[in-house]
Amino acid sequence: MLGAALRVRLSEKAGNVLEWWASQDSAGGVSAVVLGTSGLCVTDPITKPDGTRAHRLQTIRLAPGSFVHQSFTGAPAVGGTGVRVGGTTGARQGSGPLAAQPPELVLPQGARDLLGNLPEGAQRFLQNPFLGDDRRVYAHWYYEERVELAHSDMWVWCCFTADRTVTVAAGHRRLARGMHPHRATWTVLCRRAAVLRAG
Repeated sequence: MLGAALRVRLSEKAGNVLEWWASQDSAGGVSAVVLGTSGLCVTDPITKPDGTRAHRLQTIRLAPGSFVHQSFTGAPAVGGTGVRVGGTTGARQGSGPLAAQPPELVLPQGARDLLGNLPEGAQRFLQNPFLGDDRRVYAHWYYEERVELAHSDMWVWCCFTADRTVTVAAGHRRLARGMHPHRATWTVLCRRAAVLRAG
């Protein structure tokens, strides 16, 4: 649904595509996130002052030799009810004291909810690079769910970006009908790369 010229620009900036996802808003505008071997690209629909629709493209260049990836499988951490930060289970906002927990990332609630449902190892992989002094984190995420006769499938994608690091996850969850979400089975591929510069 993106125009040909924009698709070409995304390909040029991202390099060989590793992960991507896209979504459409209520007005028909399409947003897309593309992770490639050369960069992370985010494009969002905008309205110009003259009323015409266009896209804003933001790119972060990544160091090609810095990519690391790891796969995680299993059930959600702590039954999908919390977000593990710095190796310790932290309660979600509103459900318990946070003061006693290690330093936390400031993330939108939707991003925290998504993270809280991933296996513990995936949560750590995605968050730990930002727990030092690189904690001004940009978060972008998307998910789709399909309900079948005997089970439901959910696909999730998310990326977290700060001054020096990008982490990205692409995951699949299967939940048998009638089972609690903490009994779901996840397969998640996480990637991490060093930032060269925004541009």
